Amino acid sequence: MSDINEKSNFVFEFQSVTKLFEEQVRLHPDKCAVASSKESFTYAQLNERANRIANSLIEKGVGCEKIVGVVLERCCDFYAVRQGILKAGGAFAVAAPDYPDDRVQFIFEDAGVPFIITTKEIQKERQELFSRLSCTVLLLEELLENPNAGNPDTQIKEHDLCYCIYTSGSTGKPKGVMIEHINLANFVNPNPKNAETYGYVSRGSVSLSMAAMTFDVSVLEEFLPLTNGMTAVIASDEEILNPIMLGDLIVKNKVDIMTTTPTYLSNMIDLPQLQEAAAQIKVFDVGAEAFPPALFDKIHAVNPDAYIMNGYGPTETTISCTMKVITDSKNITIGEPNGNVQVYVVDKENRILPDGETGELVIAGLGVGRGYINLPEKTAEVFITLNGERAYKTGDLAKITPDGEIEFFGRIDNQIKLRGLRIELGEIEEVVNSFEGIITSITVPVDNKYLCCYFMADRQINVEALTAYASESLAHYMVPDVFIQLEKMPLTQNGKIDKKALPKPVAQPRNLKEPENPMQKKIFDIVAKVVENDFFGIDTSFYKAGLSSISAMKLCVLISEEFGVTVKTSDIHENNTVEKLEKYVMLAPKLRTYEKREVYPLTGSQKGIFAECSKNPESTVYNIPFLFELDPTVDTRKLSDAIARMVSAHSYLLTQVYLDDNGEMVQRPGNETFVPEVIETTNEKFASQKESLVRPFKLEKGRLLRVAIYVTEDKKYLFTDFHHIIADGNSYDIIFEDINKAYMGEKLEKESYTGFDAALDEEQQMKEGKYKKAEKYYDSIFEGIETESLPMPDLNGKAPEKGYLEKTMGLKEEAILSYCEKLGVTPNILFTGLFGILMAKYSNAEDSLFSTIYNGRNDSRLENTVCMLVKTLPVYCKFDPKTTVQAYMAELSEQMLSSMANDIFPFSDICAKYGLNSDLTFAYQAELSDDYPIGDTIARGHDLSLDMAKMPLLIQVREYNHTYVLTAEYRSDMYSQAFIDGILDSYEAAMSSMPENKTMFLKSL
Repeated sequence: MSDINEKSNFVFEFQSVTKLFEEQVRLHPDKCAVASSKESFTYAQLNERANRIANSLIEKGVGCEKIVGVVLERCCDFYAVRQGILKAGGAFAVAAPDYPDDRVQFIFEDAGVPFIITTKEIQKERQELFSRLSCTVLLLEELLENPNAGNPDTQIKEHDLCYCIYTSGSTGKPKGVMIEHINLANFVNPNPKNAETYGYVSRGSVSLSMAAMTFDVSVLEEFLPLTNGMTAVIASDEEILNPIMLGDLIVKNKVDIMTTTPTYLSNMIDLPQLQEAAAQIKVFDVGAEAFPPALFDKIHAVNPDAYIMNGYGPTETTISCTMKVITDSKNITIGEPNGNVQVYVVDKENRILPDGETGELVIAGLGVGRGYINLPEKTAEVFITLNGERAYKTGDLAKITPDGEIEFFGRIDNQIKLRGLRIELGEIEEVVNSFEGIITSITVPVDNKYLCCYFMADRQINVEALTAYASESLAHYMVPDVFIQLEKMPLTQNGKIDKKALPKPVAQPRNLKEPENPMQKKIFDIVAKVVENDFFGIDTSFYKAGLSSISAMKLCVLISEEFGVTVKTSDIHENNTVEKLEKYVMLAPKLRTYEKREVYPLTGSQKGIFAECSKNPESTVYNIPFLFELDPTVDTRKLSDAIARMVSAHSYLLTQVYLDDNGEMVQRPGNETFVPEVIETTNEKFASQKESLVRPFKLEKGRLLRVAIYVTEDKKYLFTDFHHIIADGNSYDIIFEDINKAYMGEKLEKESYTGFDAALDEEQQMKEGKYKKAEKYYDSIFEGIETESLPMPDLNGKAPEKGYLEKTMGLKEEAILSYCEKLGVTPNILFTGLFGILMAKYSNAEDSLFSTIYNGRNDSRLENTVCMLVKTLPVYCKFDPKTTVQAYMAELSEQMLSSMANDIFPFSDICAKYGLNSDLTFAYQAELSDDYPIGDTIARGHDLSLDMAKMPLLIQVREYNHTYVLTAEYRSDMYSQAFIDGILDSYEAAMSSMPENKTMFLKSL
């Protein structure tokens, strides 16, 4: 435990966040500090507005330890107000404009605020509320009229109060968490040992602000950018709930950092409307819930090089206190402490447990806040002294793993999760107990479907009146569905309520009206799937059933797919029952669909292949041939039928490509029936035939696949060959998965989204101007570059011939993943970046230029699609010896993410415009296998040799069974085997020399 605590410590000189912000104003006065879809302020403008507010507050007596209330809609001036309050020496406490009157009144009376800042509009709407408060209401519009726009000369000390955040409390009343300036100043410090902050500020420049301003994550979204010279983009409530609007906001403002919950992010990636936006995000700072392993795969499919941080931290420890960089879907923990944070695991007596033992997680260090306002007993209970340090008992179960990471197991207390929402039962009970006549109560979940509240009272209670009373103070999902009045509570021997002895509810919640027609039943089933609960009626609010603003996005997609209509989250909000949604769907506009055509366009990648093959019609460079040795027990007739069924399911394999009468490269569906031939032969004949199996395809209007089964005296073989214009490596996996399913007797589903649809989608994007946008991006990187990185040949042969070398690397997968975690990159970036360094050294230059490939499957609809989706991307690496490995890799990661987001501009056009080529290519391919199951046997695959190398030099790192293999495919008329062997040796040596110290300079490699 001491090891992980020591690693994150660093020393810094305290400066308040207001001084850090003012320093950024000095450095970047004209840079955009904050923006929304309606307005934006530069650093100078935001500072001026904050100063006018601050000087107004100082004139009214605001200073150290004075808390100022804030009630505002989401806008850029929200930041001006909070900055202004701090500049005046005060602290802020926020209440949302839509909070119930009682909650707003409690927060501001509990915090003892002398002033509340709001707008004229909100003051008018909440006039009755504000008239009941003892504090003075200040109007933002008037504060901004103060003529003094200079920085106030306020002296802020380390332990001055900074802000007070109100969280849900087990007493039924929210509790105010007090955070001091030293806490926030430490959190925003960009020291590399402060890993989460450093990861946030060093890999992007524009962050999205979408957390509620009443939550502490909103403090992160404001102060991390503004104290580190970045731009914050504030999403409105409408944009947060509308995926199309949110996607537009992200794309238009070039947002590349996003802080969110796993649930929101998962639903966001599921929405086609937000996938372009998600692909643009370089940094995902995820927290507030457990990180599900499947989410990594979702993010990786859309954005393979995204930097994913899994953060953890109670409000009491200043936003976030531990973090892990997620690089795969295994071993997901909450990582290690952030800067100047210490973690301990203790038993019930607060004794520190050894690593590996489970107990309560305790946080110590500079992140630990002051305590709870006006709650000295509660503060003393959870804010303790441990190991000589001030510490906070989180109430969470955890342990320290042998790898020195924190494994999280959930809450110890009375918090439950129902219908996907976290509920603190104590808060419900406190509200119910405050109803006149009620003596005591207990609330429990029933069958994990609904809440039942048992209570005792001194009179007969009207349940409808009690429900209405609870609804005034509790969120709708926290109001019990059933109330049961008891004469007495069953007790345990210890005198506590015996939950097991409580009577099972006889009455069920009302409003369980069942679907009345097939359409209502379909909608009901879809909603039930999304909320993971079917305990509601067709007239029950979806939100009462457990729908959140996040899962509403997923519901929109599923309803759209089922009924072929356009549905927005705002439509769900307005039509929030099955009955209402049924009526809406019947009148809703239809989704845009493509009519079947006789002829379809080719994608940009396919056109490039078509052009190359037309120039070299006798070449087999774009064949993908494999010969599989089958187990003798395989039924060849059954296998032939399975392959025929696979081709029927993926009929795009029968596609024909050709030039139309206008000279355009096009494709059309084939209409033939394909059944592979079973050929009886001998070992001798097959041995002589094997060399001629791979031959050129007739590209124009010819069949672009060949499949045959060969049976000799004692052997069975399957030969497959697909032209690259209709299939890729991932297609092979899909093809053989379905061959095996069909062989086992399973029914195959036809593709719902085909290569033709992909071509039409690309055509539509071209019409929408995305091609031009992508072209501008590539202009910014490659215009004027004249680097040539292909190593000088050491041979001058006459006839082009293919050479091949393979070398198993001595590095273990664990070591590579460890390097990646330290650097904050994916294996793809690590291996690609190292290749860029090596090629620069070979060409004695300070930059390198080469190409790479990625699978292009950044759309969930393509999961089972057989077609050519692989994209070639240019890579430009520039550095000097003083550059650190970390900085170099981070910059490369940004470039790769941006290039993938702009892959609609095909590589052939990139080459034509910028004079580039694919003579030098590097590729990283993970989890490869040439073997596939056929029934309960394995088909052993052999990649048949092609006629010549696709390019002069192709280096690949291929992962087989957790082992890395270096391969080189090269022109043996240009390079000797010894020369290529030297490149592979140099690559492995460079990788082996890369230490875990992420600040190592490139010159050390």
